[in-house]
Amino acid sequence: MIAGWPADLGRRVGERDRRTIANAIAELPDPQRRIIVIVYYAHLSCPEAARAARVPEPVVKQLLHDGLHAIRAHLARAL
Repeated sequence: MIAGWPADLGRRVGERDRRTIANAIAELPDPQRRIIVIVYYAHLSCPEAARAARVPEPVVKQLLHDGLHAIRAHLARAL
């Protein structure tokens, strides 16, 4: 689950919204996209994601912060 987003978001969004979210994720720079996928799709914690991506944990947290901010901005414009 993404902080600040409803837990049942996946059940509430339609196909158009899913595509919009996928597009928002696809437009992220590779490092942000990779960490978003590792944390939210592979369900790894920040320390686990740091080990998997071979970067320090503060870098993971910054990439998550920046990536989620970019996704929210994209969604605010698109939805």
